[in-house]
Amino acid sequence: MNQPHQDAQRSMWQSTVREAITPYLPPPVVHAIRHQIDPQLAAYGLGPEGTVTVLTTLFLAWLTLFIFRMTRVWMGSGKAVLEDDDAILQSKAQTKYDHTVLLMGPSSSGKTRLYYQLTLGPDYNQIPTVASIKANVGYAVASDHSTIRYVDWPGYASLDDKLLKTIVAETDRVILVLDASQPVGSAADILYYLCNDKKRRKVFVACHKNDLSKAKNWRRIKIQLRTELERLFSLRKNEDTWWPSGKSLELDDIPAVQLHFASTSCESQLPSELTHFCETGVLPESNTQ
Repeated sequence: MNQPHQDAQRSMWQSTVREAITPYLPPPVVHAIRHQIDPQLAAYGLGPEGTVTVLTTLFLAWLTLFIFRMTRVWMGSGKAVLEDDDAILQSKAQTKYDHTVLLMGPSSSGKTRLYYQLTLGPDYNQIPTVASIKANVGYAVASDHSTIRYVDWPGYASLDDKLLKTIVAETDRVILVLDASQPVGSAADILYYLCNDKKRRKVFVACHKNDLSKAKNWRRIKIQLRTELERLFSLRKNEDTWWPSGKSLELDDIPAVQLHFASTSCESQLPSELTHFCETGVLPESNTQ
């Protein structure tokens, strides 16, 4: 195929893409692309509408990275924990423990650093962490000499994972960790999942990273979580019946969960009520808005 024909095809492709996205761009941006950016990119052989080529390349690169990450999550039939961990997580015979504390929350919320503090002690709050598809499992001895098993469930993992359901069914102690400086939608999905269970459990909502300037206090987080739960319930009210339809949602009255909210940070000492909850399963009296 000769060069003029290739250039013509590329130009037609660029024009098609440009016509599709132009209505969604502000006029000043469109003007800058046509009269300033595209002429400069043409000098590098990117065609008359080089901006389209650059943006399309970046989009394809992002899509490739996204598919790669999702493939890692889906490996092993969608399981977040590898097969060699199943026996450890499901058997008390191999490792003796008395109680299980499950840490859940969106990715990058600070779960793993909190997990290290709970299992290794406050001096280990600076251990570098990365997003993982594999759960962390650790043990610590409580003040009454009982052994607590801590399971740090990865934020990328599916809530439909069979192993997660096994752990949730076993424990009544859950720490829901969320980044107090970020939207609470993902955390609301997890809390909604826990609300659907028939077994009543206690959930300590750790509004984490409260040392950040944009962090919201636990009272505001509680209001935002209630709003998100109401939205989810309105979308799925034909599927779930854990809250009476038409009644205003009250977090303190949800049948399946008992909630306690607190602002926390790995940059400072953990609140005593959190460690007390992990060791005894007892939440402080419900806090109000």
